[in-house]
Amino acid sequence: MNKKKFVVFVGGGTKGHLFAAIAAAGTLDLCTYETLVITDIKVDDCKNVEYIPKMPFASKGFLKYFVLRIITVLQLLIKYIKRRPYKVVGFGGYTSFCPLMAAVLLRIPIIIHEQNSIMGKANSFFLPCADTVSLGFFDACKVNDNFAHKCVRTYNPIRSQIFSASSSNALNMVNFNILILGGSQGASIFDSLIPHVIDLFLGFLRDGKYMLNVCVVQQTSEGNNSKLKRFYSNNMVDATLKRFFDDIHKRYNKADIVICRSGASTIEEIVALAKPAIFVPFPFAAQNHQLYNAQFLSNLGAAWTVEQNAHAAKFIAQILFEIVSNPRKLRSVVEKLIKLRDSKRKKIRDII
Repeated sequence: MNKKKFVVFVGGGTKGHLFAAIAAAGTLDLCTYETLVITDIKVDDCKNVEYIPKMPFASKGFLKYFVLRIITVLQLLIKYIKRRPYKVVGFGGYTSFCPLMAAVLLRIPIIIHEQNSIMGKANSFFLPCADTVSLGFFDACKVNDNFAHKCVRTYNPIRSQIFSASSSNALNMVNFNILILGGSQGASIFDSLIPHVIDLFLGFLRDGKYMLNVCVVQQTSEGNNSKLKRFYSNNMVDATLKRFFDDIHKRYNKADIVICRSGASTIEEIVALAKPAIFVPFPFAAQNHQLYNAQFLSNLGAAWTVEQNAHAAKFIAQILFEIVSNPRKLRSVVEKLIKLRDSKRKKIRDII
């Protein structure tokens, strides 16, 4: 019986990196491969996961940070010597540094996957050492010409349940369904922003004499549900509020429009379903990559981008009203998303 190839996936720092690593690991043939996911984020109901300490860079505690890094690399060296991985696949973020460094020191082949439109610091550091560079953000992410021969355009791995969602986008002129996803870095801001959006949007509908039921499904942060419920009830808006949706594919199914952050995984889901979206980029993302992610799609006419500022609510409400008053805009966006979805890209499992 042939021995299975042992592949290590590394993702953490944010859940976007982690979920992509888990999704990629799940695509490998279990008869051929055995996988391990290394992360610094605790997750439930996930097999073959190993945790390492959280080590975000902190200038005040640089010595402690440096020592922790060395210790973690040494621990991983011992682990890899005991069982040598066939390949180590890094998904960016500071969490990937130690597992990839240990692999490089032992001359184990590494693959780095860049999800975003701008390559992050960890991936940039390992770019010269990588055997293969997987670029998941369409044609947006550029690398130095010296490393172009290593690069392969791939899909960003997304949750398997997303593929059971429908990509139908016929606008329902009786109920207008809005899905709001804050992600790991935005739900609390959306808790305060979205009520202003809905209030303005309802005003536009009244002024335009549109008889439309507005239905909201919103991911919320802890502690704000009761306040939001009162707001939606007072404005006769059918609202479903949860901190996390374990049936996200069903929520996507019903949505006419999605208001969300613009992390790479979220954008890949939007494209996979050809689901129109208004992106509100997280303004404190590393290298402002969420803004560049969102602008890549909006510049193609495949989405809308609204920056998080004092005017955001008004701009989002105006976009919602434009969609209702001119459904052809929605169809145009869907057509462009389908074109992006059908662009030729490989899957990560094809390059392992």
